[in-house]
Amino acid sequence: MERMTKIRLILFWAKFAAVLFTLPTAAQSLSQHQTDLDTYLKTLSDNNKIMTAVYVTENGVPRYEHYAGLASVEDNSPISAQTRFRIGSVTKTFTAVLIMQLIENKKLSLDTKLDQFYPAIPNAAQINIKHLLSHRSGIFNYTNDPDYTSFMTTPQTEEQLVSRIREYQPEFSPGILTLITRF
Repeated sequence: MERMTKIRLILFWAKFAAVLFTLPTAAQSLSQHQTDLDTYLKTLSDNNKIMTAVYVTENGVPRYEHYAGLASVEDNSPISAQTRFRIGSVTKTFTAVLIMQLIENKKLSLDTKLDQFYPAIPNAAQINIKHLLSHRSGIFNYTNDPDYTSFMTTPQTEEQLVSRIREYQPEFSPGILTLITRF
């Protein structure tokens, strides 16, 4: 990715976060924040810079929602509250934040071994949370499974995914290399 593209993305997410995270707390009225966020998201959408679904709740109460863009370009169907997204790698950031919160609350540590949760996965006794978060676990990248395209759009249970991962040998010993694995 070009340096300027990265800078633009960083600026976009910084502004988006600034508007979004001040929704319920700033002195301005909620309606003014909603108007600002609507204007910002609409401008991005109108200029083909974003397709998005934003849904904000506070204590379980919906506070804001905005949908822009197409759920399917082929069908020209708009994004709505019912749109289901394949979120892929976006979950890595959320997972890392949740793991770090568990570490902060002393429920896990970076040294917690994978075998505590998934003993059947090869090398689980040597793989720790730090290896998983830094893509250094060596666990087989199941998107390289020859059958991946046949199961990628079908909901998979935890047991099905673990079983699939268990079938393959590790790609390397934990901590030796860095390789993005989708686990």
